Amino acid sequence: MTAGPFTEYASASLAVVNGSMTLGSAQFVMVLLSSAYVPNFAVDAAWSDVMANEIAPGVGYAAGGTALTEFAATVSNGALSISFANPTWTNFSGTFKYGVIVRRAGAMLVPSDLLLCAFDADPGGGSLTGNGEALTIQFAPAGVLAYMLGGLGVTYVTNLPGAVLSSSARLAVSQGGSDFTISLASLASYLGLAIHGQTVALPAGTLFDELGNPLRDEAGNVIVGTPT
Repeated sequence: MTAGPFTEYASASLAVVNGSMTLGSAQFVMVLLSSAYVPNFAVDAAWSDVMANEIAPGVGYAAGGTALTEFAATVSNGALSISFANPTWTNFSGTFKYGVIVRRAGAMLVPSDLLLCAFDADPGGGSLTGNGEALTIQFAPAGVLAYMLGGLGVTYVTNLPGAVLSSSARLAVSQGGSDFTISLASLASYLGLAIHGQTVALPAGTLFDELGNPLRDEAGNVIVGTPT
């Protein structure tokens, strides 16, 4: 059966950007929920919002879901895509409607653990019931989620005047209509990049493009101005 696509919870985007959810180093699990769950991707944010709808254990399914392994991140055509190895439950005979990926901070799920995304096992309105054999969720070749790198608009360094562009420098960014600041270290983590080399002193008010590079005029001088 072809399931619906993954939809990211709105809270997850900001959690990734502000560093409270790190994609590459966090432990993620997939849990299965019944049709009693009514997704609200704009509001649901934590395990506490969905935990009451987890399917019962004992049908080839253990409470708390299964850990996702083999995290992978690739960049193609301006998008950062993430994926995992396909999770499998052996001898599954339960019934579920949704699969939800949750960031598990400890050895087991707790109410404050953060939701990443979810999919509908049967977009036609039904649920999926196992026949006692292995149940495997096969992720799409393109990955679970994709982030458009250009969607994170880096505008300027805010620890001014006399800013030094380093891993502790804070940038003003905009995502989804919300403005906030983020350190270069967090931005690099979000993009799956490493910061190398010496720190670079830049004039107060230096403007940056969406990739974090200082804007320069035709003569190669750094552009200084008021961000829009």
